[in-house]
Amino acid sequence: MIQRQLNSNTANATPCQRQEAASDCVCPKKIYLEDIQPLNAALGFAVPQTITNDQSPLMVGEYCHFTLQKGLTMHTSHVVEEQTTHTSIELPPGISFNFVFDGCIDFCFSGQQYTIGSDPGNDNAVSCSVIINNSREMLTRHTKCGMRIHKLNLFVERDWLMQRCQSESDRATMDNLFRDQQVFTWLPDNNTQVKAGSLVRLPTSNNFLTQLTVEHLAIELLSDCLQGSLKHLQVTQSPRTTTKRTFEDTSLIKKLEQYLDTDYSLRDIASKLGFSSSSLQRKFKDRYGVTAFSYLKLRRLELAKQLLISDKLSVNEVAYRTGYRHASNFINAFRTAVGMTPANYVKSHNQISSNKPISSDPDNKSKSP
Repeated sequence: MIQRQLNSNTANATPCQRQEAASDCVCPKKIYLEDIQPLNAALGFAVPQTITNDQSPLMVGEYCHFTLQKGLTMHTSHVVEEQTTHTSIELPPGISFNFVFDGCIDFCFSGQQYTIGSDPGNDNAVSCSVIINNSREMLTRHTKCGMRIHKLNLFVERDWLMQRCQSESDRATMDNLFRDQQVFTWLPDNNTQVKAGSLVRLPTSNNFLTQLTVEHLAIELLSDCLQGSLKHLQVTQSPRTTTKRTFEDTSLIKKLEQYLDTDYSLRDIASKLGFSSSSLQRKFKDRYGVTAFSYLKLRRLELAKQLLISDKLSVNEVAYRTGYRHASNFINAFRTAVGMTPANYVKSHNQISSNKPISSDPDNKSKSP
């Protein structure tokens, strides 16, 4: 179990001491918000909050981001944080593999707070965590001025994995893997740790050969991580019990999602699309395995999280923007789906009071409420 581990000497360091810590990097430089925007654009969006000085760097050291393929991204950082702030991003359905070689990372995911970090008493220790996200969900990263971080993150979207499934057995495995939102630690073998270490030590020059090398190593590492996670969680290839979904044709989904940010009812939307409510429900379920009403409700609640965290809208405003005529109905629906009220959800992302250690026990893995 990973406990909260803060390097107090670095966290309380003076600017001069932080610069000395950053000098461990091969080519330290100041990193600003715009430098991390490629990652934000690849995954969703980022909203820096409580930044003390918008013109100041977020961190000093080395930061590198690669969009390896559509749906597969990687970033590495060997930095010292320069601001105490928190940054939110909406993650698409997918898996985030995190290797922390030095430092401590505080974050909030799905309304729960976590800490991952390396063991300062063990030079060879690498802290590895996995976040499995089965829907669009907000993740808020909390940073502390002076904190030293050396990490690698590999993120793969669920659609990227599903497109590479070769059989019904493969698809059943992915369905089981994404059945719940989960956050857990795992211990990779030495070979996997060596591959992760090789990636963080690669030169940061962005050229053709470097891109090929990074992509090759990253996919090897992804394969190791997936195999390790499946074994750790004891995921089986049981037959699919849900209606087979066909997401290759997303035309009806795209038409429905035009009306997410409106107060239109399903009947209103069906009329706009030239269907009756029952006809839209039937066509949608036949094509995607879920009713249009259920899908619309899910996506509007996902949008609500974004509006609450990124746009900082009030509960009443979010209720109206997501099709609820009464805020009380929205609050009840949100509490049923998320396990907490909208106000408590916002509070969990805006402050860290008692971080939750991440379990490595597959029978005690963290799940969304």
